[in-house]
Amino acid sequence: MILIRRNLVARPHLTTFAIVIFLLALVQNPVLLMTMHAYDDVVPCALLFFGLARGFRDMAFPSIKENILNTNPACDIFAHTYNVSRALGVRYGEDGSGVVNPNEVYLLFDVTTGASSRLLLELDSEFLKHHDLRTHRRHLPFPSDWTNDQMDNMIRQWHSIKKVWSAMERTEIGSIFSEKTKDRLRAKLYRRIGFFRLDLNYIDTILIVEKDLAVVPKMMYHGAGYNDRMFYGDRNHARVWSERFGSVGRYLQWQHDIPKIIVAKQGLHSENFLRWIVSTQHLLPVTIKPFCFQRVRSHGGTLDGDCDLVGASSDPDK
Repeated sequence: MILIRRNLVARPHLTTFAIVIFLLALVQNPVLLMTMHAYDDVVPCALLFFGLARGFRDMAFPSIKENILNTNPACDIFAHTYNVSRALGVRYGEDGSGVVNPNEVYLLFDVTTGASSRLLLELDSEFLKHHDLRTHRRHLPFPSDWTNDQMDNMIRQWHSIKKVWSAMERTEIGSIFSEKTKDRLRAKLYRRIGFFRLDLNYIDTILIVEKDLAVVPKMMYHGAGYNDRMFYGDRNHARVWSERFGSVGRYLQWQHDIPKIIVAKQGLHSENFLRWIVSTQHLLPVTIKPFCFQRVRSHGGTLDGDCDLVGASSDPDK
């Protein structure tokens, strides 16, 4: 495939028709696009941020810059957040203020590259056009102390993850046809992808272009679930992690069909559902790493006890 690319440059007698056919082949064959990066010294990678920007400027962003952006400088950045001034619902550790400034998320982006196509600020009214929250509230997890607020927040997080993935994909497609691209035959397809929630204080350095195929943090949900606040790995595995809505029906049917003693919680519990998608439905080669991060609240404080919940690791290098 790389020889084809060289021949296009070396043979001026190729007709316009042949070049058009080649471009069509690129659009229809993502694998071919990926092989065209064989000459690149850096694996194409993307950092995808999602959720609400609680305490972002003063607490979350400094840790993101130090432990994610600075350690993955070649990766492109994408973000989705909600264009609201107050956090919706109730969260453990909040003081009741719920103040959020979504414009602080612009701090993620270099002023020279801009964020017009890579940062999505979405009104909650737009979100509600796509989701009937009453449908999901019928599946509150039990036994659990979850209320409608927790369920609504989970659906907003799933939606945010879906939207930031779509923003990344649109950039990939656009690069094929960009008039400003010096080499129009060389479109970018991200091969390593990381997902990170915006309202976290990241304690550990994270490098997403390492060998592990699917990495989840070992925090809080020992045995029954996978922490749903961050992930990184190969593109195909990242896609599996990001897609939740399409698997809800199958998951609920699976719960119905197996003995109740096997299922820790009935209904839709985010972490349990995620583990089922990743390890039961798709059998991904998961590596569990002892990353530590603390949840940031709207008043700028953190839940310092979060790091006490870091468990054992399946990472052979740790």
